[in-house]
Amino acid sequence: MRTILFVCQFNSARSQLAEAIARSMIPEGVRVLSAGLTKTVVNTEVLQALKEVGLDASAQRSKTLEEVAQEGDIDDVVVLAKEAMDPARLAFPDAHHILCHLPDPIATKDPERLPVEVRLARDRIKSFLISWLPAEAAHP
Repeated sequence: MRTILFVCQFNSARSQLAEAIARSMIPEGVRVLSAGLTKTVVNTEVLQALKEVGLDASAQRSKTLEEVAQEGDIDDVVVLAKEAMDPARLAFPDAHHILCHLPDPIATKDPERLPVEVRLARDRIKSFLISWLPAEAAHP
């Protein structure tokens, strides 16, 4: 079974968005996971932004690279935060690594911008996945 892992700093926004969106786009038989350098919680604004496009990610939880490493082999690692590239390479040296750096939407200093930044990240991740996933594997 092919496994794709999405990695960011905290596994609270970017990688959680990517996990939920990718699961909705790829066929059965491909396992999709996410992790962060630090374990936190899935941001509620992220859950709301996914819900708005028909995706329920309420069962997703924040995980570390170490936790995911115990779940078996990883084929592809999509790194969504450049600072996570080296730790991801160390944790999964045999995987194919791809950098798709996106700003952390949760890092915005303006709380009124948070919903906008999360939805921008959601839409950028979906666009990336449409272009990256093989045509036969994606059905947006």
